[in-house]
Amino acid sequence: MTLTDTSGCVWTMIEVISSAHPLFVWYTADRSTVRTVSPGLGAQWAAMKAAQRREAERAGRALLARVGLGEPEDNLSLGSRCQPGDTPQQDCVWGLPFPGVWQWSLVVRYESTQDASDRDLIVLSGTSRFWKFADRAG
Repeated sequence: MTLTDTSGCVWTMIEVISSAHPLFVWYTADRSTVRTVSPGLGAQWAAMKAAQRREAERAGRALLARVGLGEPEDNLSLGSRCQPGDTPQQDCVWGLPFPGVWQWSLVVRYESTQDASDRDLIVLSGTSRFWKFADRAG
């Protein structure tokens, strides 16, 4: 896909980037956002005793390590980069490795045909709580 901006510069789409980053109520930097997106999780956290909070953090850190996302401080994301010619069903598919609150985005990257500079267009982004089907089934 090619676009021309108001100054006549031609931009060509070079890839679509989808990504997600997990947030945890036990991680201080994430707590406010998690409480906003999922007040129930915030209430559960507030009701926990110190030992329960330590266990929740230990389990969350183990989840991150198991899926290769390191520590919360690393701020790592998972996702895919799809380029023209990729087969979406093979090259561009990924999933969330565990339920929870995730920040996510869908970005289209364009390159200028005049000077090869890149620009990103954020198509959609947000923060959502994702559930396991079994947690929501009637």
